[in-house]
Amino acid sequence: MSNVVPLLPKLTLNRRFAQDFVDSPSPCCALGLVEERKETYALIALRPGVALPADITNHGFEFGHTLLGTSQYEVVHLAFDFPGFATYHVVVNPSDPGVRVVLRHLIDEGNYFILVIDPAQLVTAFRDEGGKVIRSGLAENWPRIARSATTAAQYDDALAQFRRRPEPPGWVLEWVCRGDPSYLDLANDRMELAPTPTPATGDTGAAQESAPASKPNWQPLSMLPMIALVMAEELAGAEDLHASLQAAMARPQCLDAATLQRSRRLCENQLEMVPTYREQVARWCRGVPSRPQQAELTRLSEQIERFEAVVNATRVLVDHMTSGSRPVPR
Repeated sequence: MSNVVPLLPKLTLNRRFAQDFVDSPSPCCALGLVEERKETYALIALRPGVALPADITNHGFEFGHTLLGTSQYEVVHLAFDFPGFATYHVVVNPSDPGVRVVLRHLIDEGNYFILVIDPAQLVTAFRDEGGKVIRSGLAENWPRIARSATTAAQYDDALAQFRRRPEPPGWVLEWVCRGDPSYLDLANDRMELAPTPTPATGDTGAAQESAPASKPNWQPLSMLPMIALVMAEELAGAEDLHASLQAAMARPQCLDAATLQRSRRLCENQLEMVPTYREQVARWCRGVPSRPQQAELTRLSEQIERFEAVVNATRVLVDHMTSGSRPVPR
């Protein structure tokens, strides 16, 4: 995985690529190219269908990839993990010429950009200037990616299998803006994204950045279904991790110190978000929710309580496994 952090760039995209991406149903993802200071880099654009809180985007996210498939075909899986919020996935077909161009740029240049666009079309830009882990992984798999002949039917089959059980648990984004090489043309029909100041501080933020760093990005009541789905996924992921660690208690040698450290860091990030979840629910309750919305808010509150309990139990388990002791049965 490679940790990717936000920055304040002035970027140029293909206008039709940008327009078609924004017009595509979310949640979705697209691969393209972007220009900064007359240099061309790989671009991955995300529309998760929900605004990411500022305290989440300010800490960046982890970006990784795997090669999936069989001896007959392969697909490329990209994962974007925002600790304490959600994990997003996209599966792309490496036989698509545009995918190969973008991945080749990523390997050759090392620097790449990721744009996250929220429902209000506010953009947060991220850049990874090293990306050694993902570059080396893609370079290692490049011979197979370069000669891939994965068909549309094989891609659809692989995508359906991954959707049934994404690993790690998370949201699978629709891959859009594919199959058209003109999307990669930065010489004509150019569109520029320039940094704009945030009203609260006057500081320059990512293009049309949406919120000051110190304040959560509170959501309107219309986003309740999406937040409820995000929490359901987060709870399922937390329960899966706890169950996996419990199963590993009988085989402690299968988990190294780095894995336990990552698990504890994940727990800490998740627990930091619990007060924000509670405050969001409280703000919605102080509004005028309908009776069905009141029932959903009650269910969401119960999920948040369950989520906190599971994460706390997991953290205790990780601490005991790290120290070599066993948790005391309750």
